Amino acid sequence: MADHITKGEEFEKKAEKKLSGWGLFGSKYEDAAELYEKAANSFKLAKSWDKAGSINIKLANCHLKLDSKHEAANAYADAANCYKKTSNKELKLVFVPKLRHSSLVQAMVAPTSDAILHLSSTIHLGLEAIACLEQAAAIFLEIGRLNMAARYYKEIGELYEVDQNLQQAIEKFESSC
Repeated sequence: MADHITKGEEFEKKAEKKLSGWGLFGSKYEDAAELYEKAANSFKLAKSWDKAGSINIKLANCHLKLDSKHEAANAYADAANCYKKTSNKELKLVFVPKLRHSSLVQAMVAPTSDAILHLSSTIHLGLEAIACLEQAAAIFLEIGRLNMAARYYKEIGELYEVDQNLQQAIEKFESSC
């Protein structure tokens, strides 16, 4: 896994170097997008989901510069999926071991500072997933892919529902119709 992370970091550095350099006819964005895609795939293989998510956002920005809106929306959706995987993994790592060593009531009444810290980072990653899905849905609406936009609005509604934010969930479910 460390090998995949190293490869991903190398691809990311190469992509950033391409973007900072001078290129003809937008080819620097095409080259950078290709390198970012390789970096994201390497981070996915290493199961470094948060890093893969951030690279996919950079990939989406390259596609937007190239006016490839469909590819940008797909990159945002991939970023959201990566952030959701990170969010789920964090929740399992934090709460399952804590419950093994104490009763459920103690864990609910007096959570440890570690659990609160991990929970806040998990919530942040959940919000990142929602923001990425919002971007993807907006782009799909803009290019007329209503089915894809509805799919992502439904997914956003489900994330809000899990987060107990029912008003936002209802709004997104209505948007998906």
